[in-house]
Amino acid sequence: MPARALVPFVVVAALVVAPGAAARPAKEAGIRLAAGVGPVALGTPRGVLESELGAGRGGSDWFGATVRYPRQHVLVSYLVRTAFRVGTTWPGYRTAEGVGPGSTVARLRRTYRRATCDRATRPFDMTCTVPARTPAAGPGITYFYARKGVVREVDIWLVD
Repeated sequence: MPARALVPFVVVAALVVAPGAAARPAKEAGIRLAAGVGPVALGTPRGVLESELGAGRGGSDWFGATVRYPRQHVLVSYLVRTAFRVGTTWPGYRTAEGVGPGSTVARLRRTYRRATCDRATRPFDMTCTVPARTPAAGPGITYFYARKGVVREVDIWLVD
């Protein structure tokens, strides 16, 4: 068999044997309390994220300057070229327990009994804070921002 005829066979065989072997951590990674969202982990250098996700789109939100990575549905704030905040408004991202944008605050409170919720300023009316389960879980703290009883944004901030 000529070498060119083998190429499609080898590619198909590789996909059958290891369908996700080349896949990066992506949207399936979800929201990791105190650690990250999707493909972005707190503390990751900007150069690493840019090589994996592209340059992103600079902008700002209610907090300040951010870089959006639209294909990954995340926004990142950098401090000295290190990701210190990562967030999402995409309802496709969920915690392991199934809480994320679009969840009700009631469900969040039932799921995370240690959550504390307080009034917030615009554009949200409530902020719920969920601490890490253990110090080893991640270097951050997770905030669920809600409006009218529904989580609208989830941010994880580095609190080293």
